[in-house]
Amino acid sequence: MYAELMRKYEKQRIKSLCGNKMALLEGRFIYDAFVLGAKADGIYAGVENGKQAGAPVITAAGGAITEANATAIYYTTDGTDPRYSSTRLLIASGSAAAGHTSGLVVKAYAERTNYFNSTVTTATLSS
Repeated sequence: MYAELMRKYEKQRIKSLCGNKMALLEGRFIYDAFVLGAKADGIYAGVENGKQAGAPVITAAGGAITEANATAIYYTTDGTDPRYSSTRLLIASGSAAAGHTSGLVVKAYAERTNYFNSTVTTATLSS
């Protein structure tokens, strides 16, 4: 409650200082998000329903990775998160096989233009 009141006060104070130019206010909120994110180990955002890319489907038998509407699908076969891994591999569009090794753990996520990235899908391949 206190933080909310302080933000309202700062918003009014900044608006009176710079008229209707809100760039300073926007900068302040970006700064707040950065500081809070560093203290909280991240900031989470709600995603509008229907504005997230569909999660890719990984077929355990054969290792096919598909997502019909994806612009790109990234995947890893070494257990790392494909969103941040330097070892991730790209499927430009459509589908591809990640491998045929039984027990291989495949992680993938999809990207779609003008959409938020999908969640990460994980599957262990079978023979």
